[in-house]
Amino acid sequence: MSIIKRPAEIVGKETIVCLIYGQSGMGKTTLACSAPSPVLFDFDGGVSRIRDEHQVPTVQIAKWADALEALKELKHDTEFMTIIVDTASKILDSITVHICGTAQPKIQQWGLINATFKSFLRSVQSLGKNIVFVAQREVEKNGEDNRYVPQFRASNYKDVICDLDVCGYMEMVVHQGQEVRQITFNPTSRSEGKNTAEFAPSYIIPTLAAGQANTFLSERFNEYVVKQRERAARRAEIIKTVKEKVDAFKAECETCTDADSLNSLVEAAKNEPAIGDLRLRLSMMIKERATQLGLNLNKETRLYE
Repeated sequence: MSIIKRPAEIVGKETIVCLIYGQSGMGKTTLACSAPSPVLFDFDGGVSRIRDEHQVPTVQIAKWADALEALKELKHDTEFMTIIVDTASKILDSITVHICGTAQPKIQQWGLINATFKSFLRSVQSLGKNIVFVAQREVEKNGEDNRYVPQFRASNYKDVICDLDVCGYMEMVVHQGQEVRQITFNPTSRSEGKNTAEFAPSYIIPTLAAGQANTFLSERFNEYVVKQRERAARRAEIIKTVKEKVDAFKAECETCTDADSLNSLVEAAKNEPAIGDLRLRLSMMIKERATQLGLNLNKETRLYE
Protein backbone atom coordinates (compact mmCIF):
# COMPACT_ATOMS: atom_id res chain seq x y z
CA MET A 1 0.00 0.00 0.00
CA SER A 2 1.37 3.41 -0.99
CA ILE A 3 2.26 5.84 1.78
CA ILE A 4 1.04 8.62 -0.53
CA LYS A 5 -2.68 9.10 0.07
CA ARG A 6 -5.10 10.30 -2.56
CA PRO A 7 -7.47 13.07 -1.36
CA ALA A 8 -10.32 10.62 -0.77
CA GLU A 9 -8.05 8.38 1.34
CA ILE A 10 -6.87 11.03 3.79
CA VAL A 11 -7.78 10.22 7.40
CA GLY A 12 -8.97 13.23 9.39
CA LYS A 13 -8.13 13.63 13.08
CA GLU A 14 -10.90 13.79 15.67
CA THR A 15 -9.05 15.69 18.40
CA ILE A 16 -8.85 19.47 18.80
CA VAL A 17 -6.08 21.78 19.97
CA CYS A 18 -7.71 24.91 21.36
CA LEU A 19 -6.58 28.19 22.95
CA ILE A 20 -8.98 30.29 25.02
CA TYR A 21 -7.88 33.73 26.15
CA GLY A 22 -9.36 36.86 27.68
CA GLN A 23 -9.08 39.17 30.66
CA SER A 24 -9.21 37.94 34.24
CA GLY A 25 -12.62 37.01 35.62
CA MET A 26 -14.13 35.92 32.29
CA GLY A 27 -14.53 32.31 33.41
CA LYS A 28 -11.91 30.94 31.03
CA THR A 29 -10.94 28.03 33.26
CA THR A 30 -14.57 27.04 33.84
CA LEU A 31 -15.16 27.16 30.08
CA ALA A 32 -12.05 25.06 29.46
CA CYS A 33 -13.37 22.50 31.96
CA SER A 34 -16.48 22.07 29.78
CA ALA A 35 -14.35 20.09 27.28
CA PRO A 36 -14.91 16.32 27.06
CA SER A 37 -13.60 14.27 30.03
CA PRO A 38 -10.93 16.80 31.06
CA VAL A 39 -7.95 16.72 33.37
CA LEU A 40 -6.71 20.15 34.45
CA PHE A 41 -2.98 20.95 34.65
CA ASP A 42 -3.37 23.78 37.14
CA PHE A 43 -0.25 25.93 37.01
CA ASP A 44 -1.79 29.05 38.60
CA GLY A 45 -4.27 27.80 41.20
CA GLY A 46 -7.26 28.50 38.96
CA VAL A 47 -9.11 25.38 40.12
CA SER A 48 -9.86 27.05 43.45
CA ARG A 49 -11.92 29.68 41.65
CA ILE A 50 -14.22 27.14 39.94
CA ARG A 51 -17.57 26.27 41.49
CA ASP A 52 -17.49 22.93 43.26
CA GLU A 53 -19.98 21.36 40.84
CA HIS A 54 -17.86 22.33 37.84
CA GLN A 55 -14.47 21.21 39.13
CA VAL A 56 -12.68 18.40 37.30
CA PRO A 57 -9.79 16.00 38.04
CA THR A 58 -6.77 18.23 38.54
CA VAL A 59 -2.99 18.13 38.74
CA GLN A 60 -2.09 20.91 41.19
CA ILE A 61 1.39 21.71 39.95
CA ALA A 62 3.79 22.98 42.59
CA LYS A 63 6.92 22.21 40.59
CA TRP A 64 7.74 21.28 36.99
CA ALA A 65 8.36 17.64 37.91
CA ASP A 66 4.64 17.36 38.80
CA ALA A 67 3.67 18.12 35.19
CA LEU A 68 6.12 15.56 33.82
CA GLU A 69 4.91 12.90 36.27
CA ALA A 70 1.29 13.56 35.27
CA LEU A 71 2.17 13.11 31.60
CA LYS A 72 3.69 9.72 32.42
CA GLU A 73 0.43 8.68 34.11
CA LEU A 74 -1.59 9.80 31.10
CA LYS A 75 0.44 7.79 28.57
CA HIS A 76 -1.71 4.70 28.98
CA ASP A 77 -4.86 6.44 30.21
CA THR A 78 -8.26 5.94 28.56
CA GLU A 79 -10.40 7.89 31.03
CA PHE A 80 -9.43 11.42 30.07
CA MET A 81 -10.10 12.88 26.62
CA THR A 82 -8.85 16.45 27.16
CA ILE A 83 -5.79 18.01 28.77
CA ILE A 84 -6.23 21.60 29.97
CA VAL A 85 -3.12 23.76 30.46
CA ASP A 86 -3.93 26.73 32.70
CA THR A 87 -2.34 29.19 32.13
CA ALA A 88 0.08 29.56 29.26
CA SER A 89 2.20 32.20 31.01
CA LYS A 90 2.36 30.23 34.27
CA ILE A 91 3.62 27.08 32.55
CA LEU A 92 6.57 29.13 31.30
CA ASP A 93 7.11 30.50 34.81
CA SER A 94 7.19 26.92 36.12
CA ILE A 95 9.76 25.89 33.53
CA THR A 96 11.86 28.98 34.27
CA VAL A 97 11.93 28.24 38.01
CA HIS A 98 12.81 24.62 37.23
CA ILE A 99 15.83 25.69 35.16
CA CYS A 100 16.94 28.92 36.83
CA GLY A 101 15.59 28.73 40.38
CA THR A 102 14.81 32.19 41.73
CA ALA A 103 17.45 33.89 39.57
CA GLN A 104 16.63 35.79 36.40
CA PRO A 105 17.28 33.66 33.28
CA LYS A 106 20.55 34.30 31.51
CA ILE A 107 20.57 34.68 27.74
CA GLN A 108 21.81 31.13 27.16
CA GLN A 109 19.13 29.73 29.49
CA TRP A 110 16.25 31.05 27.39
CA GLY A 111 17.11 28.49 24.71
CA LEU A 112 16.74 25.67 27.24
CA ILE A 113 13.47 27.13 28.56
CA ASN A 114 12.06 27.27 25.03
CA ALA A 115 13.28 23.74 24.25
CA THR A 116 11.65 22.40 27.44
CA PHE A 117 8.37 24.06 26.50
CA LYS A 118 8.50 22.56 22.99
CA SER A 119 9.26 19.13 24.45
CA PHE A 120 6.22 19.43 26.73
CA LEU A 121 4.01 20.36 23.77
CA ARG A 122 5.22 17.36 21.78
CA SER A 123 4.61 15.05 24.74
CA VAL A 124 1.05 16.34 25.23
CA GLN A 125 0.24 16.09 21.52
CA SER A 126 1.58 12.53 21.35
CA LEU A 127 -1.13 11.39 23.80
CA GLY A 128 -3.83 11.72 21.14
CA LYS A 129 -6.17 13.81 23.32
CA ASN A 130 -7.83 17.20 22.97
CA ILE A 131 -5.73 20.05 24.35
CA VAL A 132 -7.10 23.33 25.70
CA PHE A 133 -4.68 26.13 26.56
CA VAL A 134 -5.93 28.95 28.77
CA ALA A 135 -4.23 32.34 28.54
CA GLN A 136 -4.67 35.86 29.86
CA ARG A 137 -4.96 38.65 27.32
CA GLU A 138 -2.50 41.41 26.52
CA VAL A 139 -3.34 44.73 24.90
CA GLU A 140 -1.43 45.86 21.83
CA LYS A 141 -1.77 49.42 20.63
CA ASN A 142 -2.68 49.83 16.97
CA GLY A 143 -2.65 53.59 16.59
CA GLU A 144 -5.55 54.76 18.76
CA ASP A 145 -7.15 51.31 18.72
CA ASN A 146 -6.53 48.38 21.04
CA ARG A 147 -5.87 44.86 19.81
CA TYR A 148 -6.21 41.94 22.21
CA VAL A 149 -3.76 39.02 21.97
CA PRO A 150 -2.92 35.99 24.14
CA GLN A 151 -0.32 36.53 26.86
CA PHE A 152 2.59 34.47 25.58
CA ARG A 153 6.26 35.03 24.96
CA ALA A 154 6.40 35.62 21.21
CA SER A 155 8.59 32.63 20.38
CA ASN A 156 6.44 30.23 22.44
CA TYR A 157 3.21 31.54 20.92
CA LYS A 158 4.59 30.74 17.47
CA ASP A 159 5.16 27.15 18.62
CA VAL A 160 1.55 26.87 19.77
CA ILE A 161 -0.36 28.82 17.09
CA CYS A 162 0.80 26.56 14.25
CA ASP A 163 -0.79 23.52 15.90
CA LEU A 164 -4.03 25.19 17.00
CA ASP A 165 -7.33 24.18 15.43
CA VAL A 166 -9.21 26.97 17.19
CA CYS A 167 -8.28 30.12 19.08
CA GLY A 168 -11.08 31.94 20.88
CA TYR A 169 -11.20 35.37 22.52
CA MET A 170 -13.59 35.78 25.48
CA GLU A 171 -15.05 39.18 26.33
CA MET A 172 -18.16 40.94 27.59
CA VAL A 173 -20.52 42.29 24.91
CA VAL A 174 -24.00 43.79 24.87
CA HIS A 175 -26.51 41.35 23.36
CA GLN A 176 -30.21 42.20 23.17
CA GLY A 177 -29.73 44.91 25.76
CA GLN A 178 -27.86 42.72 28.24
CA GLU A 179 -24.19 42.24 29.02
CA VAL A 180 -23.16 38.68 28.22
CA ARG A 181 -19.95 36.73 27.70
CA GLN A 182 -18.98 35.98 24.11
CA ILE A 183 -16.22 33.88 22.58
CA THR A 184 -15.05 34.74 19.06
CA PHE A 185 -13.12 32.12 17.09
CA ASN A 186 -12.72 33.90 13.75
CA PRO A 187 -9.85 36.42 13.58
CA THR A 188 -10.87 40.08 13.68
CA SER A 189 -9.10 43.42 13.50
CA ARG A 190 -9.21 43.60 17.31
CA SER A 191 -8.50 40.01 18.39
CA GLU A 192 -6.54 36.92 17.46
CA GLY A 193 -8.49 33.96 16.17
CA LYS A 194 -8.29 30.67 14.34
CA ASN A 195 -11.16 28.45 13.28
CA THR A 196 -10.03 25.53 11.12
CA ALA A 197 -12.48 23.32 13.05
CA GLU A 198 -15.24 25.37 11.37
CA PHE A 199 -17.09 26.39 14.52
CA ALA A 200 -19.52 29.30 14.23
CA PRO A 201 -17.59 32.60 14.11
CA SER A 202 -18.74 33.47 17.65
CA TYR A 203 -21.00 32.20 20.43
CA ILE A 204 -22.78 33.67 23.41
CA ILE A 205 -21.55 31.65 26.39
CA PRO A 206 -24.45 30.54 28.57
CA THR A 207 -24.46 31.57 32.21
CA LEU A 208 -24.45 28.41 34.29
CA ALA A 209 -27.15 28.16 36.91
CA ALA A 210 -26.47 26.25 40.11
CA GLY A 211 -26.36 22.55 39.30
CA GLN A 212 -26.36 23.10 35.51
CA ALA A 213 -24.00 20.88 33.52
CA ASN A 214 -20.89 22.57 32.10
CA THR A 215 -20.93 21.29 28.51
CA PHE A 216 -20.20 24.16 26.11
CA LEU A 217 -16.89 22.90 24.68
CA SER A 218 -18.02 19.26 24.81
CA GLU A 219 -20.87 20.19 22.49
CA ARG A 220 -18.55 22.03 20.10
CA PHE A 221 -15.93 19.26 20.12
CA ASN A 222 -18.60 16.58 19.60
CA GLU A 223 -19.99 18.53 16.63
CA TYR A 224 -16.47 18.55 15.19
CA VAL A 225 -16.14 14.77 15.63
CA VAL A 226 -19.49 14.23 13.89
CA LYS A 227 -18.34 16.41 10.98
CA GLN A 228 -15.07 14.50 10.71
CA ARG A 229 -16.88 11.17 10.67
CA GLU A 230 -19.33 12.41 8.06
CA ARG A 231 -16.36 13.50 5.94
CA ALA A 232 -14.75 10.09 6.44
CA ALA A 233 -17.99 8.42 5.30
CA ARG A 234 -18.08 10.64 2.22
CA ARG A 235 -14.44 9.85 1.48
CA ALA A 236 -15.15 6.14 1.79
CA GLU A 237 -18.05 6.49 -0.65
CA ILE A 238 -15.81 8.40 -3.06
CA ILE A 239 -13.16 5.67 -2.86
CA LYS A 240 -15.81 3.04 -3.59
CA THR A 241 -17.29 5.03 -6.49
CA VAL A 242 -13.90 5.76 -8.05
CA LYS A 243 -12.82 2.10 -7.80
CA GLU A 244 -16.03 0.89 -9.44
CA LYS A 245 -15.71 3.41 -12.27
CA VAL A 246 -12.01 2.69 -12.78
CA ASP A 247 -12.60 -1.09 -12.88
CA ALA A 248 -15.46 -0.71 -15.36
CA PHE A 249 -13.49 1.71 -17.52
CA LYS A 250 -10.45 -0.58 -17.52
CA ALA A 251 -12.57 -3.44 -18.84
CA GLU A 252 -13.94 -1.20 -21.62
CA CYS A 253 -10.45 0.06 -22.42
CA GLU A 254 -9.18 -3.47 -22.95
CA THR A 255 -11.90 -4.09 -25.57
CA CYS A 256 -10.76 -1.15 -27.70
CA THR A 257 -8.95 -2.27 -30.87
CA ASP A 258 -8.82 0.90 -32.95
CA ALA A 259 -8.84 4.70 -32.81
CA ASP A 260 -12.62 5.06 -33.12
CA SER A 261 -13.41 2.81 -30.17
CA LEU A 262 -10.71 4.46 -28.03
CA ASN A 263 -11.89 7.97 -28.94
CA SER A 264 -15.38 7.09 -27.75
CA LEU A 265 -13.83 6.47 -24.35
CA VAL A 266 -12.05 9.84 -24.52
CA GLU A 267 -15.45 11.51 -24.75
CA ALA A 268 -16.88 9.28 -22.04
CA ALA A 269 -14.02 10.17 -19.69
CA LYS A 270 -14.68 13.89 -20.20
CA ASN A 271 -18.27 13.40 -19.07
CA GLU A 272 -17.36 11.61 -15.85
CA PRO A 273 -17.89 13.68 -12.66
CA ALA A 274 -14.88 15.46 -11.20
CA ILE A 275 -14.53 13.09 -8.24
CA GLY A 276 -11.05 13.14 -6.74
CA ASP A 277 -8.54 12.19 -9.46
CA LEU A 278 -11.01 10.01 -11.41
CA ARG A 279 -10.65 11.84 -14.73
CA LEU A 280 -6.86 11.77 -14.50
CA ARG A 281 -6.81 8.03 -13.87
CA LEU A 282 -9.15 7.38 -16.79
CA SER A 283 -7.02 9.57 -19.03
CA MET A 284 -3.89 7.63 -18.05
CA MET A 285 -5.60 4.34 -18.90
CA ILE A 286 -6.60 5.65 -22.31
CA LYS A 287 -3.06 6.86 -22.97
CA GLU A 288 -1.63 3.49 -21.96
CA ARG A 289 -4.07 1.64 -24.25
CA ALA A 290 -3.23 4.00 -27.12
CA THR A 291 0.44 3.16 -26.73
CA GLN A 292 -0.37 -0.55 -26.82
CA LEU A 293 -2.36 -0.05 -30.05
CA GLY A 294 0.31 2.17 -31.64
CA LEU A 295 -2.01 5.20 -31.82
CA ASN A 296 -0.90 8.83 -31.65
CA LEU A 297 -2.73 11.80 -30.14
CA ASN A 298 -3.63 14.62 -32.52
CA LYS A 299 -2.81 17.72 -30.46
CA GLU A 300 -5.32 19.86 -32.32
CA THR A 301 -8.34 17.59 -32.18
CA ARG A 302 -7.26 15.86 -28.92
CA LEU A 303 -8.26 12.55 -30.50
CA TYR A 304 -6.19 9.45 -31.30
CA GLU A 305 -5.27 8.46 -34.84
